[in-house]
Amino acid sequence: MTEERINYLRLKHYCELLSSSLVQHYGLRSGDTVLILSQNSVWYLVTVFAVLRAGGRVAGFSPTATDGEVRHALKVSETRFIVTAPDLAQVAVDAARKSRISLRQIFLLYGQHPRLLSIKNLIETQQNTGAPICDVAVTRDNRQLCGYLSFTSGTTGKPKAVSLAQCSIYICTTNGSRVYDIASQCHRAMPSDGSNYQ
Repeated sequence: MTEERINYLRLKHYCELLSSSLVQHYGLRSGDTVLILSQNSVWYLVTVFAVLRAGGRVAGFSPTATDGEVRHALKVSETRFIVTAPDLAQVAVDAARKSRISLRQIFLLYGQHPRLLSIKNLIETQQNTGAPICDVAVTRDNRQLCGYLSFTSGTTGKPKAVSLAQCSIYICTTNGSRVYDIASQCHRAMPSDGSNYQ
């Protein structure tokens, strides 16, 4: 999509800045859902880990979804924020309006839009203000917390979601770092035992 690359140290830094911006300036709270309506991008991963760091959960949804399917996902997942691609912005805005989600709670994953801020905008603003980085949200055992809702396409009815626990995402990421020997590129960001992300 964007042909961009970031290393793991920068991923950690961007996640800290983005989660702090969402918490301090937009009111993201532990347990809130952020629906991502977009194709894959390096910013997708930044957004996922930033939301998890703030104690939220991500709902991943197909970029080929209809307005009705998006509205159904917004309702089922109790979404408070939407992150979308520029070419899907109108679908996201229309579904959000019908679901009473304000324009201020919709962001672009990448690119530009005349009425929406991008993830990069939030990161840059947070960095430029010099505001402190928020602590990692620690609410309860992350084996019990939903970290990601993976929605089906809805080809046989309304889209349904499978819930992945936060600790499962951390463990998969940590195991992946061992396989690909990426530990030398970053600080130990996610404990291998699945305990709360620090």
